[in-house]
Amino acid sequence: MECRLCLGPAPAASSVSIFRRPDPHPERLEQRIRTCCQIYVKRGDGLPDRVCLSCKTSLELLSSFRKACFRNN
Repeated sequence: MECRLCLGPAPAASSVSIFRRPDPHPERLEQRIRTCCQIYVKRGDGLPDRVCLSCKTSLELLSSFRKACFRNN
């Protein structure tokens, strides 16, 4: 398996599904990808449906930073 964002290795044990249900976060991973990266993901589009933990962490940090910027602007 490979990561949808960096195209690096994303073994099942150390990656997460973009379309995982239920997602414990109020904003689903696919929504965060769309909002922060302007990448539209769709289930069954033939591209990887997982992201590595490094990309997930980076995406969460970017999402938090983005929200803080909007909140304080």
